[in-house]
Amino acid sequence: MMSRVQWALVALGILEACGQRDDSARLRETQLRMKQRCAQAGLLARREWVTRYHGETFSDSPEYGYNEQLNTCLYADEYRDSGVGAAFVAKSRRDRFVLDVFANRILAEYTEHDGRSITTKPDAVMCQTEDEFIARKVKLFGR
Repeated sequence: MMSRVQWALVALGILEACGQRDDSARLRETQLRMKQRCAQAGLLARREWVTRYHGETFSDSPEYGYNEQLNTCLYADEYRDSGVGAAFVAKSRRDRFVLDVFANRILAEYTEHDGRSITTKPDAVMCQTEDEFIARKVKLFGR
C-alpha cells in the first residue's frame, strides 16, 4: 500500500508532466508562429532583393526558414545574369546565398563566373564549392 508521501509524489509527477506538456505545446506554438513570421519576412526580403537587383533572374524556388540557434529568419535563393554591363567581364554569373533576414546579412554564399567558383581561399561566408554551400545551407536550415 502506498503512503501519503508516495501518493503526493505521484500526484506531483503527474502535475509536472502535464505542465511539461503545456510547455511543450507552447514551444511548438511559438516555433510555428516564428516559422510563419519567417515566411512573411522572407517574402518581403525577396521582394526587396528582386527590386534592388532587377537585372538579375531569380530562381523559382526560394526557401524560407527559422534558425533556432541564431533566433533569426533565413531566406535562401539563387540568381543569374548574362554579363550585361561594362564592369562585368564574365559571360555568365550565378550566385547562391542564405540571408539572415533580420540582420540583413549574408551567412553563406557561392558565386561562379562562367561556371567557375570565384572563391579560392577558405572564407567564413564565401564558399569555394557548391557542395560546401549546400552543406552550410543544410546546417543553417537545420535539415
